[in-house]
Amino acid sequence: MTLGFSNSDFLSSLRWRVMLNYLIISLLGATNETDSFGASFELPHFNAENAHAYVGLLNEDLNTSLKDDADGLFLLAQLNSQMGKKATAIQLGLQARYLNHNDSGILLFVIKLLVREDRLEEVQALFKQLTETQKQKPEVLVQWGLVEERLGDIDKALEIYTQAVRLSSDDALSQMLLGKALLKQGETASALTHLEAACGLDGQQANAYYALSRAQLKIGDNASAIQSLKRFRRLKSVEMSKADQVNADRDHDKELRHLIASFHTELGADFVRKGQLPEAEVHLKRATTVATDFPKGFDYLVNYYLQKRELKEAKFVLEQLV
Repeated sequence: MTLGFSNSDFLSSLRWRVMLNYLIISLLGATNETDSFGASFELPHFNAENAHAYVGLLNEDLNTSLKDDADGLFLLAQLNSQMGKKATAIQLGLQARYLNHNDSGILLFVIKLLVREDRLEEVQALFKQLTETQKQKPEVLVQWGLVEERLGDIDKALEIYTQAVRLSSDDALSQMLLGKALLKQGETASALTHLEAACGLDGQQANAYYALSRAQLKIGDNASAIQSLKRFRRLKSVEMSKADQVNADRDHDKELRHLIASFHTELGADFVRKGQLPEAEVHLKRATTVATDFPKGFDYLVNYYLQKRELKEAKFVLEQLV
């Protein structure tokens, strides 16, 4: 379970659902009365200018209601990470991991955060706790190999990368990392094979072309090395231009609101699955007020009311969305 924003496919399908839901409500009659309930708690006031403080208050308020909920804790951990609260994110991620040892998504999230914070010994301890299923996932093995390599155990890293490639030979990242590790060990011919495979699988992976150029130079194929280096430079230039354009076009206030609205939407859906309906309603409502241009929150709230046959409320939300 991850925080995510809407895309064009979602918006396209949403338009149809809006029309369909509105038609359903019209046919059933929006005057249906149902038993109502009120939530026993309130969320802290949201202020976009002080969003970091808002997330801090959420951490305190949700501490009890999420203490046994791995999915909810994971969502909160991701929100803290994206808000720059790395220590809190790691703590929440580890709590979620304790509750659900089998979830590879939670595991990878915690590992990547710990690696960024240079807490490599803690990462090693986590790898020792891998389930047999997780040991068969290339994305987990890649992270393990990277940690061993950073700690200086290149032989262990080679062993792990080899296993990752054996499990998924069409994974470009595994092929590149194995090739680069072999190159470090002086096994140029084998490195060349895997680096060529990586470039063939993903022609946009700049670092693979750089490593390939080094391998080609070592075997004396200067012409191919020059072409690979040119490809690397072109890809890097495009990559940097795209990054600059993205940064120039960013609307930080909108991104922030969508991030928090996405959290409330996903957490509301999590509460629905657990049958905690008052909490679900509060979070889904908050999603629609935090970001009025985030359609997923409205869509979830409408579906929530339709399932409860609270048609009057569903109609009101649809009118806001339209």
